[in-house]
Amino acid sequence: MTRNKLKVLIVEDNGDHQYILLEQVARLGAIPTLAPTLAETFKELKIAASLQMPFDLIILDLGLPDMKKDEPYSVITAVRTQEAYHHPDVAILLNTATPEQFKAGAYQAAEHRGIYTTHSPKLVREQELMALLRLLST
Repeated sequence: MTRNKLKVLIVEDNGDHQYILLEQVARLGAIPTLAPTLAETFKELKIAASLQMPFDLIILDLGLPDMKKDEPYSVITAVRTQEAYHHPDVAILLNTATPEQFKAGAYQAAEHRGIYTTHSPKLVREQELMALLRLLST
């Protein structure tokens, strides 16, 4: 039996970072979807949930221009509790340039059991991404 390819939502506003992440995810055999804004993130989550094709991994930039301080929490809460955005077994990789942003996001994510969160400084190292995708595919 062949396992389906992992689906990865890349939430990133920086054009160079988008390109690198899209290339890395595709090269590692997963299916990337890009959401450059918070609004686009919720749109993609809703579409995937309605098709019953949830994402396996969300690479979440904590520094989007349209993201307020508490909004990473709204993404994390939505995928765990709101039917319209439900992605039951999603892992979230918090991607940020600053340790302060990560600490705030990790604290909020920790309130939701079952969400795997880790921090990767910008940019995500391909070895880390490969290890995480391997973990998710088992």
